Amino acid sequence: MLKLLFHHRLDRDPGRLLGKQREAFLPLGRSLEVRLRRSEGFEHTLALWRYSSVEAALDFLEQLTSKA
Repeated sequence: MLKLLFHHRLDRDPGRLLGKQREAFLPLGRSLEVRLRRSEGFEHTLALWRYSSVEAALDFLEQLTSKA
């Protein structure tokens, strides 16, 4: 959020930043999908929480990208 704030204050296009953030989150999401399929118990609960957080971040980035 701070990087987005700085881009806004400097009147810079955040497109490149949003793309880089997406590139960072996609592999993490894929690895967590695998972990979800292979885990159980609390490990599964933790993986689901982390996966849900990554999906929310990717959705946020997608919404910002479509408005930029």
